[in-house]
Amino acid sequence: MASRSFALLMSISVLGAAAAQAEPRSSAPPAKPTAASSASAGVSAMAAAPNAVSIPAAPNNPSPDDLKKAKAVFDAGGRAFDQGDFAGAIQAFQQAYSLSGRPSVLFSLGQAHRKRFVDVGAPQDRELSIELYRAYLAAVKTGGRRADAVKGLESLNANAATTAPNTSAPASVRKTQLAIDSSTPGALISVDGGAAAPPQVMAEVTPGRHTVKVVAPGYIDKEFVTQAVDGQITPETYELEEQPAKLEIEMPSNATIYVDGRDMGKSTQLSLPSGSHFVSVIRSGHHSEARPIEMAAGQSQKLTFELKTTTQRDVALGFMIGGAVVTLGGGGLLAAAFVRQADAQEIELRRESGSIGPADLAAYDAARTDRDVLRASGVLVGGVGGLSVLVGAALYLLDNPAPAQPPRDGAVEKNKEQKRKEAPSEMEQMRLVPWLTPEHGSGFAFGGTWTANF
Repeated sequence: MASRSFALLMSISVLGAAAAQAEPRSSAPPAKPTAASSASAGVSAMAAAPNAVSIPAAPNNPSPDDLKKAKAVFDAGGRAFDQGDFAGAIQAFQQAYSLSGRPSVLFSLGQAHRKRFVDVGAPQDRELSIELYRAYLAAVKTGGRRADAVKGLESLNANAATTAPNTSAPASVRKTQLAIDSSTPGALISVDGGAAAPPQVMAEVTPGRHTVKVVAPGYIDKEFVTQAVDGQITPETYELEEQPAKLEIEMPSNATIYVDGRDMGKSTQLSLPSGSHFVSVIRSGHHSEARPIEMAAGQSQKLTFELKTTTQRDVALGFMIGGAVVTLGGGGLLAAAFVRQADAQEIELRRESGSIGPADLAAYDAARTDRDVLRASGVLVGGVGGLSVLVGAALYLLDNPAPAQPPRDGAVEKNKEQKRKEAPSEMEQMRLVPWLTPEHGSGFAFGGTWTANF
């Protein structure tokens, strides 16, 4: 809007940096009194004006906090100016000047008085606007809004005839106000339980303590307490904390959850900040599963993961079960060896008593032979079975897949691959060069350079 260009002079060039130096001022008299007076003359003229009491003195060394507050108050004045509330704009610009002392605020203050003069026709507003323009021109020697200030002076001089001598400027009543703002998306602000309104709330209140409530979808409602100062605009900016998103995960028991590569344990109820996330679930002996998810503030979602066993786990179980069976077979062979040992001992006892014949001796030898064979076979089979069990157990214990990692930007790798494609190969860089000289005859030579692509 055209009017906004008058009000927002200070927001970037002056109050945007808290550590900026104050703009230079001068008390030297102007060369052309009709265009600009000196700063001291401007202030003196304002002191003599009927409403001079409304023009504050500039601070010597404003603090960064004062400059920050002045910026907020100035912005509130700019909004009042845009809405045609020139009395509110005048109060805000006066307060901003008393906090910052920036000459550019004088220009905005002069604009507000000029606009009210156009609306009401009070000579006091015309006089104050002229003196404010002159003070600004005296302080800002080049650049800035000098051209606009000169144009404003010319306009006021041209409209002098329209001044109504008996018209008074509206009574200068300093309102006690709260200027509440918030950058939280969708925020609504209410003061002392009143109706909720979007940010940049300007509420007229009584001096003292007040409660401000800020709500927004997807954010945690919160109440703030502020203190309103009599006759001043108190700027406040409040931000809300985002509600966490709720994620429920259905998965096999003893599985572990990772979110964005971070171990979240085994809890299936998670609270996450809004935005994009990468969720992976792992379990020993199972293939990990992962998927991206987009969460909004305060949103609830559910994910289901069905983890399939790995081939390694199946092989490990096969080794352990097969090894156990083979070990049992080896144990059976050893048991049979003990039986044949007992048969041989029985025959040995009968032989010692002298009551055996040739058939018993043959049976004795056969029992001992069977015993030795069965014992060796049992040891061998049992050892193989035990080794199978150990191999299976090792495969089982070492089957711990790593969690899937969040996808990374492949632009770097793509760039490298493109360079590999564009780079000439070794054969392309080699050249077959014919040569011919009177001394050595003719022939061919290879030439070129070797490169390595990484």
